Amino acid sequence: MNNLKKVYEARNLAEAELVKGLLQAEEISGSVQEGALEAVFGEMAGNAETLPSVWVNDSDFDSALTVVDDYKRGGPPAAQAGNDWICPRCGEKLQGQFSSCWKCNTGRPAIA
Repeated sequence: MNNLKKVYEARNLAEAELVKGLLQAEEISGSVQEGALEAVFGEMAGNAETLPSVWVNDSDFDSALTVVDDYKRGGPPAAQAGNDWICPRCGEKLQGQFSSCWKCNTGRPAIA
């Protein structure tokens, strides 16, 4: 059984979901745990108890950390943000800013 490890602490729930989508695009399963008070604080500064975070299986942690580091540096996922893409599962055409398909929730394929 895998233990979960926190790979990213987001500023808000939207950012946490974005990072989760970037991980899914790399076939890394992640989950978002909402901070207890995120809805109350909204965009205000918070701490580990108030901010949402992204968690992955211990066995995926190193790979997930690479994705998160790329995101923090504005790396590969940001580089492809302007390009529209086609969902490999359902064929839906999506705008470049989306990291997963709105129709079937399949993650965006990685840059070759």
